[in-house]
Amino acid sequence: MITNHEIASEVSRRVLEVNRLLNEAVSLVQERCPDAETSAFKQAVGSVLGALLLDVVNPLYRVHPQLAPPELYLPGRDSGISS
Repeated sequence: MITNHEIASEVSRRVLEVNRLLNEAVSLVQERCPDAETSAFKQAVGSVLGALLLDVVNPLYRVHPQLAPPELYLPGRDSGISS
């Protein structure tokens, strides 16, 4: 995965923006389309977001954990929660 921190930071920012835009698209479809279309669209977007997470986000944040948003679970990262 990307080793250059500056490039990784920009990629992270863009991937988070893609995520935000896709979530907005889902909201738009939910508001304006029939249930069957909404269901199909949500399934398609879920597939895209799943692939993005598994194939881009997780590998990127494994190399650059400091770039991961605090709300994103990363195995091995200290959550700050004590048991």
